[in-house]
Amino acid sequence: MFLEFCGLGPDEFVATARSDTGKAEELVTSYILARRGTVSGSTMHNFAMALKLFLAMNDADELNWVRIGKIIPPARKHGSDRAPTADELRRILDSCDLRMKCVVLLMLSGGMRVGAFDYLRWRDMEPVSAGKYEFARLTIYRGENEEYYTFVSPECCRYLQEYRTLRERAGEVVGPSSPLIRDSWGSYKFARDPAEALAITSKTLRDQLGRLYKKIGLREEKVGRRHQFQQVHSFRKFFKSVAERHMKSIYVELLMGHSTGVSDSYMKPSREEMAQEYSKAIAALTVISREEVTRGDVELVRREAALEAMKAIATTFGIDPMKIRVEKEKELGRGMTGEEEMEQITVEIKKLREEPRREMQMLVKEDELQRYLEEGWRFVSALPSQRILIRR
Repeated sequence: MFLEFCGLGPDEFVATARSDTGKAEELVTSYILARRGTVSGSTMHNFAMALKLFLAMNDADELNWVRIGKIIPPARKHGSDRAPTADELRRILDSCDLRMKCVVLLMLSGGMRVGAFDYLRWRDMEPVSAGKYEFARLTIYRGENEEYYTFVSPECCRYLQEYRTLRERAGEVVGPSSPLIRDSWGSYKFARDPAEALAITSKTLRDQLGRLYKKIGLREEKVGRRHQFQQVHSFRKFFKSVAERHMKSIYVELLMGHSTGVSDSYMKPSREEMAQEYSKAIAALTVISREEVTRGDVELVRREAALEAMKAIATTFGIDPMKIRVEKEKELGRGMTGEEEMEQITVEIKKLREEPRREMQMLVKEDELQRYLEEGWRFVSALPSQRILIRR
């Protein structure tokens, strides 16, 4: 995109950077200024890194990157999007076929990235048990430098077994090296032979989930340029936000494949210890099969439902529960429990109720709209007077 903006080919830009550094730097600066406000700071930083590497590999990196970096907007520390609620997840899962149910349950109960589906095989699933639960350990990116493992819920294991049985009935011989989630098959013309399984790609999964959301009317509203929750990464956010309330934070980070800094070298919990810790969150990570939750977990499920209801109330006041959680955890230096999160949201709602009554609708100028949208206002309509009507 940068080269198209400049109207130059790769070799021409390299030649310019070698012969006239000032001209090359001016082109880079013009591109950044042209895209400011249309893309995020993170995107612009990624562009700068790619261009810097391109020039370095061609012995033409004499640009002043310190000066260039000063005009790149800062990257956001965290997204403004949220995790889907349990009700939204059930709505998604109710509309899924068996294969997509397995995909969603793998991500929301294991916290894995969608890119892992390109690598997953049946040999990566190992049955484990802890306490009263029987579930599975899942090896992610086996054989790669980034290899780690997580766990998936008993509910997820049950649907995966049903999915495997369906494939075997269709004629596939499912073995250890078979894809955990495979491509589609059928009886229509040009359909793939069900016996020849190929791993489904992460791009296909993204596209199919996007079509599913559109079909069921989910994620239609946006907060600024973003949807309320991301197409795929939101399941990972759900896992973290739920698991943090029942497990120690460092265990959650390990199960998500995150680096824990110096702890990477010294924090080496056993697999049994990790499984025991994960079992504490299983009831809260169970979405479809609520009837399978044992009596001892009933109170836990009730607390989870109460917290979800409190978050829904908070959003009607223009309060962002995720932002509250991030800021409070930064202040505490640790993860928040569900009770602490409810208490903090209650405090914020009380503050708003004690404020003087604010206008619920107002007219703003077009160049003010983005700021109000980020503060929780919603677009209503554009008026002939060039003013925009918004509602809190």
